Amino acid sequence: MFCTICNCFPNLSWKSRKYFDEENDPMFNGDFIAGINTPEGIATYHIKLEYWDLFEIPEIDKAPKYDNYTPDDVMNRILSLSKTKTKK
Repeated sequence: MFCTICNCFPNLSWKSRKYFDEENDPMFNGDFIAGINTPEGIATYHIKLEYWDLFEIPEIDKAPKYDNYTPDDVMNRILSLSKTKTKK
């Protein structure tokens, strides 16, 4: 599902094989990180490398720095993509 969300928002999404600080925090073996920049902040998931090509989004050298978000934060951040604000 996250792949579909990222592919629907390619201008907000990215994927990387490295963390922000790869030297002190190496990527899980066989994984990459995919992320999307939402109005509430970055939401990311670790994905198995076998799914790399399904994410039709830009590749970046290193993922942005982790801001200590929780799994609940990730869900709220993703949900913020569907909120529309209208001015009256």
